[in-house]
Amino acid sequence: MSSTSALRIDKLQTVGGSQVMTLGTGGSIAFDGNFNPSNFGIPFWDGSGNRPTSGLSIGSFGFNSKNIRFEVYVGIDSQTGDQLWAVFDGVKLEPEDLE
Repeated sequence: MSSTSALRIDKLQTVGGSQVMTLGTGGSIAFDGNFNPSNFGIPFWDGSGNRPTSGLSIGSFGFNSKNIRFEVYVGIDSQTGDQLWAVFDGVKLEPEDLE
């Protein structure tokens, strides 16, 4: 006997009841009202050898702080079984470079 479970939600609210976002059909997300998060924490790791190794879905991403680059998981190599990552290199800027 098999069974399946589903969690279907269409809105997220804060603990105080303020509307945060609406989840629409086809994966659309709309932020509601005046919701303005103060930050968005991006996962990070220190070097390619420290990337996450389990629980990844295609499109998972993070920042490689050792190599100063943004990395996106794109699946498994069918021949080697190794993880595949799209890598976007960057340049570390000093505060005076940002003016």
